Amino acid sequence: MAARDHFRAHPRRRVEMVAMLRDRQTADEQPVVVRDLGLGGACVELDEPRPSYEPTMAPGWSGAGQSLGAVLEPEAAVTIELTAPTLWDPLPLRGRVAWVRRASWRTRVGVRFDHHDAATLFALYELLGSFAFEV
Repeated sequence: MAARDHFRAHPRRRVEMVAMLRDRQTADEQPVVVRDLGLGGACVELDEPRPSYEPTMAPGWSGAGQSLGAVLEPEAAVTIELTAPTLWDPLPLRGRVAWVRRASWRTRVGVRFDHHDAATLFALYELLGSFAFEV
């Protein structure tokens, strides 16, 4: 999509929050850092694992050094569980992968949210509002 054709219905706030990204089909999960967040979606960053040279790992084992970012594709169903000081419990936000940008040391993933629960949407709204008062 060309840059001039791209728009967002809801603005995003630059944040740096710890979260857990979970693939809903395989139940694989990985810690991520949320880089921007809005009512419509988020951009998350996954660190790519460094190669392991431990002799106990078999070289052909598929789980060795495998990252969730390496297997995610657009339209994959995911859940982002946000943790923040303003929340009692982690906030699960269901969505779909919109885009994936892979690099050698990190992967960025854009997620568009599928809001099915008014309470979750309101909790996200309140969380975004709390960023306006940070000093």
